Amino acid sequence: MKRTITFITVLFLFAGLFSGCEEDDGVSSSGLAGSYVLAYMKHLQENFTLYAGQDNNIEGMIITISGSLTLTESTYNMQMTTIATVYGQTETDSETDQGTYTTSGNALTITDSRGDVTNLTYTLNGDALILNDGEMEIGFNRQ
Repeated sequence: MKRTITFITVLFLFAGLFSGCEEDDGVSSSGLAGSYVLAYMKHLQENFTLYAGQDNNIEGMIITISGSLTLTESTYNMQMTTIATVYGQTETDSETDQGTYTTSGNALTITDSRGDVTNLTYTLNGDALILNDGEMEIGFNRQ
């Protein structure tokens, strides 16, 4: 159980760093601009997915996630909330992150408010934005 709680905490914090990715098939940064809502977070190695707005049961822990991502031509603002219930006890964690981003092809480089740089890949397919670092995949839908 402790492993699961630790993993979910790391997952949530990692998601905060994920905030500006999108894929570019000739799409400029301005093509990524807009407001998005979190659809899912998928851990690729552990092979499980958390769906936004739903109760997700992971080893007896009920986890509900929600989030939003706002992209301008060069900046992002991401808000994420995780609610975890174990043995009748509920904890809520909300995080906000902002910073800048650049794209080159389908590579996305974000610099968060602390100055930390993260390199990701992104895919923009219609209104669906998918961010990926090889371990995690986070999907958003444009509003």
